[in-house]
Amino acid sequence: MSGTHDINSPSSLFRRELCPGSGRMEEQVGEGETSPAAAEGIRKHEVMAECAHQRSRDPITEFDTDSPEDREGLEYCWAEMEKLLDQAKKENALVLVEHHLDLEEVGISKGGTLDFAIVKPGEWFTLVDWKFGTGWVAAPFYNRQMHAYACGLKQEFGCQYGTAMIVQPHAIGEKTKSASFEDYEIEQLYARLKEIVRRAKDPNARLIPGSHCQYCKALSSCPARRALAESATAQAPISVVSTLKSLPPESRHEYFERMRLALAWLGAAVKDVEQSILTGDLTINGFKVGEGRSSRVWADISKAEQLLVQELGQAAYERKLLSPAQAEKRLAEVGGGKRRVTTLLQDLVAQKPGHPRVVRDGSSGMIDEGGQ
Repeated sequence: MSGTHDINSPSSLFRRELCPGSGRMEEQVGEGETSPAAAEGIRKHEVMAECAHQRSRDPITEFDTDSPEDREGLEYCWAEMEKLLDQAKKENALVLVEHHLDLEEVGISKGGTLDFAIVKPGEWFTLVDWKFGTGWVAAPFYNRQMHAYACGLKQEFGCQYGTAMIVQPHAIGEKTKSASFEDYEIEQLYARLKEIVRRAKDPNARLIPGSHCQYCKALSSCPARRALAESATAQAPISVVSTLKSLPPESRHEYFERMRLALAWLGAAVKDVEQSILTGDLTINGFKVGEGRSSRVWADISKAEQLLVQELGQAAYERKLLSPAQAEKRLAEVGGGKRRVTTLLQDLVAQKPGHPRVVRDGSSGMIDEGGQ
């Protein structure tokens, strides 16, 4: 497959472990287009990389966004980074930003690129991966992507132990998770990762559908996923809730999981069909390319502003109180100092809970890749 990413890249290892044949399927469909969510994640990673290069939060100030939550998320990441930059300065450690690691040792031919790390060669490392989604992410101790980076740092810098951190500012729950690895544990990870990659490279590797399919590029074309979806929809009763209530508690998870998998596969399949219709590659009677929902905008915003001010005065503008992140930024700009700003606002800021939604509790052993 062309491109800069190995088909068995560090971020795909958790999926390769649970479904060894997924690499073969993804290789057949190719890279595909970058989704808007992924593109936004790349933008935020670039901002954090620039913060590290400049040793400053200024790139966050310059980040183009209308979302206070996005800026607050970047500020949270900067706070974690700043602590590590201070540690690196005190201990004369190396600072690595978007650093490429050679992972040939575990079978990943194109290696991998970590987001951020500080390293004391021959001694220790602390590596960080930024996650800007809201979905569940495996904790560092169980996260194969972090394992691969730990192995790469040991190989390149001779580190004997280290810490892996996942910083996910929009997570539901704990936003920073970390795990420590001793030398012998990293050696064990080498062996496990090599076995995962070896199995994934087997041309006859099994396809095993599950929640790990969520971000698989071959989701809509996978025969195993399609068979599971068809089985679930064929067996679906009129009242699913009543059926679930009639089942013993230990049987409900599998039934509900199959429903979710079927829905995800059908959604991906419909998206592929619609994309083919939009490009003219496919026609289906009863469907055509139409215009999406439009919105009204000012044709000339300067003239519109002039007229509205003339007619409405100051009522032409809406006043809105600054968000906590915006207030911190403005107060810092007028010379408040970080400690004083924190003291001023600490009793005025609360964490607004998100809307209730169904999420995994981890008890079933199933995992999601959400938030990458």
